[in-house]
Amino acid sequence: MAQTGSQATQNRKISNTSSGESERPDERITRSLLIDDDHVKIATTLPTMFILSESEGVEEVPMPEYIKETGVLPDGYSVDFILDPGRVVSVLAEAGTTMLSQLEPGALAELKKIVNSPGNLSIVPTSVHETKLSISRQVDAESTPRE
Repeated sequence: MAQTGSQATQNRKISNTSSGESERPDERITRSLLIDDDHVKIATTLPTMFILSESEGVEEVPMPEYIKETGVLPDGYSVDFILDPGRVVSVLAEAGTTMLSQLEPGALAELKKIVNSPGNLSIVPTSVHETKLSISRQVDAESTPRE
C-alpha cells in the first residue's frame, strides 16, 4: 500500500531517533523538552557566574573551583538561559508549530544544541532567574494573539 507524503514524513521522523528526534511525534513542544538533563553540568564549567552584591547589584565573578569540581549549584542559585527555551516555544507556537511532528528532521536536536550551549547559559541567583522568567512569561502572554 502506498503512503501519502505526510505518512512518509511521519515515518521518517519517527525512525530518526538516532539524531535526537523524539519517538513521540505527537508530543507537544515544551520548555522542558528543550532543556538537556546535563545543562547544570554544562553551566558549572563556565569561567564565571553572577552574584548579588550590595554595592553593584548583580555582579559577574569567577566561578568557584568547588562548583566546577562538583558540578553542583550552590543553594540559592539557578541556571539561567540567555535565550530562554520558553521563548523558543512561544516563537514556534506563533508560527503554528506546537508538535514535534511539525519539526523537520534534526530540528529538535539543533534547537536543544543552541538552547543548552555554554554561551547561552549562566549561573545566577535564583531570585534573579525567577524574576526574569516571570517577566518573559508575561511578555509572551501579552504578545500572543487572542482568537
